[in-house]
Formats: sequence, structure tokens, C-alpha cells
Amino acid sequence: MVDNGTGRVVLAKVTRRHTLILGKSSVLVSDSVVQLTDGSVGLHYVRRDGKTGYIPFPYQTFDGLLAGKRAFERDYITAEFSEV
Repeated sequence: MVDNGTGRVVLAKVTRRHTLILGKSSVLVSDSVVQLTDGSVGLHYVRRDGKTGYIPFPYQTFDGLLAGKRAFERDYITAEFSEV
């Protein structure tokens, strides 16, 4: 993955992921809250135009970021699934 803020390649692997399918959004296909092997938390997104990206959230917990994304995207979510 590439960090959109710094442009650096993120070498850590995903250990936990929760994906929100945004079927009602005209811009995004999905948002995934991820936790990496180094303990950091971020958001991986997929846009309808095929572009993807990763945004780190260094001061958030996995559960806190997930709750915030659920609340923010509640009108657009059509499905959810988790991977551990």
C-alpha cells in the first residue's frame, strides 16, 4: 500500500479488516478500516473510477475509526463484512 499523505510504501501487512460496502455512494465502492502488523490503523478505500488509496489515522483505535465511519457513511452502506 502507498500512504497518500507521505507517498511512502507501507510494508506492514493487514491483521484485521472491516469493510463497508457503499452501494448507495456515487463516488466510493467501499471503505475498509484496517489494522496493520505494526499496530497502526487506517482506511483503505476504493473509488468508482478504480482508484484506491490508504489514509493512516495514527491517533485512532480500530473500533473508534470503524464507529466513526459507520456513523458518517450510514446513508450509503449496503453491506458490511469483517476479516480477522
